[in-house]
Amino acid sequence: MWRTSEAPLREGNEIGLLKNGPATYEDWLAAIAGARRWVHLENYIFADDGVGQRFAAALSEKAGEGVPVRILYDWFGCTDVWVPNSFWRKLRSAGVEVRVVNPPSLYRRAHSFVARDHRKLVGVDGLYASVGGICIADGWLERSSETGLIYRDTAASLHGPSRTSSAPSRGSGTSSGRNHSPTKNARTSLTYRRQVRRRHASSFRSRAGRACCVPWRSSWPQRIGGCGSPTPTSSPPPPSPRRS
Repeated sequence: MWRTSEAPLREGNEIGLLKNGPATYEDWLAAIAGARRWVHLENYIFADDGVGQRFAAALSEKAGEGVPVRILYDWFGCTDVWVPNSFWRKLRSAGVEVRVVNPPSLYRRAHSFVARDHRKLVGVDGLYASVGGICIADGWLERSSETGLIYRDTAASLHGPSRTSSAPSRGSGTSSGRNHSPTKNARTSLTYRRQVRRRHASSFRSRAGRACCVPWRSSWPQRIGGCGSPTPTSSPPPPSPRRS
């Protein structure tokens, strides 16, 4: 796992399975209700429906208590609440910090619009985190007309050292909401990842260079990847005779 994902192995974690929307929403809302330092919520879809209003009320109430609450949402995934804009305006007026991911812009290339944020993350106080595939909308409560089964999806709740890996890149923050710099562990992890990438890139260039130092044609000097010397195009001239 360390070599493939650059993720350290952490012990002492407790992972719980959150099956389908109802169990996940209850777990998330309970964690938000118990927040004392901060709440971070990132999701692809926030709908202005029953589930969305439950979360809006819980987040607004927590922000009213003075707890920093931050939301990241995807512009395309939330177009139904972006157009009227009242959903986000009410949250901002309640003290919630709301940011949008990759909105359309005339200053970006057209293909950059396809980069969407499909993350579904919840982090509370550095003590709780949850990841999964469940968005915040009534669609995850609907039942099939054929089978009667509820919409199937999964999330996981995390308690323990692994929860710090789910914190947003802005850092854990403080109860005052003024310090949002990355933590020391985050900076150390970022430095390590950069060192690993440099070592891998250097090793790859070295291996690729050795593999490419084979002349395709006798008349073409081959020097690919800075490896070796150019292949001689002809045999060296014989040494001149020494004069006695």
